[in-house]
Amino acid sequence: MEKIWVSKNYESSNLYQFESFISKKYNLEFSKYCELHEWSVTNLENFWESIIEFYDIDFDKGYKYVLKKEIPFYKSIWFEGSELSYSKHILRYAKKNEIAVIYKNESDDIIEISWNSLLEKTKEIRNILVRCNVKKGDVVAGYLLNHPDTIASFIAVNSMGAVWSCCSPDFGVESIVNRFSQLDPKVLLAHKSYSYNGKIFNQENKINELEEKLPSVIKTVLFDSSFNSWNLKSNYWIDFELCSVEFNHPIWVLFSSGTTGKPKAITHGTGGILLEQYKSHSLHQNITEGDNFFWNTTTGWMMWNYAIGSLLCGATLCLYDGAANYPDIGIQWRFAKKAKINHFGNGSPLFIASMKQNIQDVNNKDLNFIKTIGATGSPLSIEAFHWLQKKLPNSQIISLSGGTDVCSAFIGGSTKLPVYAGFLQCKMLGAAIESWD
Repeated sequence: MEKIWVSKNYESSNLYQFESFISKKYNLEFSKYCELHEWSVTNLENFWESIIEFYDIDFDKGYKYVLKKEIPFYKSIWFEGSELSYSKHILRYAKKNEIAVIYKNESDDIIEISWNSLLEKTKEIRNILVRCNVKKGDVVAGYLLNHPDTIASFIAVNSMGAVWSCCSPDFGVESIVNRFSQLDPKVLLAHKSYSYNGKIFNQENKINELEEKLPSVIKTVLFDSSFNSWNLKSNYWIDFELCSVEFNHPIWVLFSSGTTGKPKAITHGTGGILLEQYKSHSLHQNITEGDNFFWNTTTGWMMWNYAIGSLLCGATLCLYDGAANYPDIGIQWRFAKKAKINHFGNGSPLFIASMKQNIQDVNNKDLNFIKTIGATGSPLSIEAFHWLQKKLPNSQIISLSGGTDVCSAFIGGSTKLPVYAGFLQCKMLGAAIESWD
């Protein structure tokens, strides 16, 4: 194994601060990461309650106990009696006139969306949902682009205690119906068209067909993907009521790929996702307030839901809508340069293709602010590890392995450990991982 990266300032990382918190609280010392991990999986109640305390999770109604174990395991009850709001934690770092989202598509210039503008659009969407009598527990479905419209829509839906589910515009009608028909959505949100590889695809016929095949939908809300309806220079600050839900109340429904029969609905709980994202984003990817976070995704992949969690850490969420290689393989690297992205996540194929073409857009002079390179979707080759590390010597390469079932990763990064070419760094805290042949 060849070591290619070691943290130069572990003591300033979130993981170090958390480890110090644990050490003081329980009078423990961890000389190695594996010791901290072992403690996290053998002391589940203490570990997850420590996440709550360290991140000051704001319960609107307190819990009676951390965990009541049951057999089979999925009947176990976590944080019984508690209520909380995911949106409330997203909005902790929302500040007037500060940038919330940075957006780029295949053709237009970068657009910066302030929290003022984002919340104004959120309120507008929320008012529509209120008029549709959307209540806590109702499902709102999206057929949407990786666009600020979608971020505003999610916050609007979540703030009401409704359940979110979304597919990307490249999905066909039958694929959508196979998914959403299981959920009986009350409202459908959709973009009228999308651009991919330089071509415009009109969606209106597909949307009309969806309305016919989803009889539970009482209203369809259409977006045109431009910013004509946005107040990008808003000086208003809008507050709205945030609905608290039970810890295990659904936050969103994702779906399996559908390779073995119809797609299976996978429901995630609000509290569980909140704690998991603080852990994965802050402790394992070391996202800090003021960072710019990007992961190339569509709304049909769980990485879209994963990326939203960066807002919990006070990061600015960077969105790219379009093909990762149009007009060329360097487009998203140039986006990283312009938007000063600190955490750059992508599918391994993009990194491997960048290496094979030896593109000049990847260089330390232009991208020395990148703290982490996130790779997932498929294995990152040893050669790509070496190439990326040579081009961006200060960046920590974090190869993630996880999935839709957890909307997170089982294996990821650690500032306490070195990076070895061709290897994933560590089992993530709270996840008891074994590998079998």
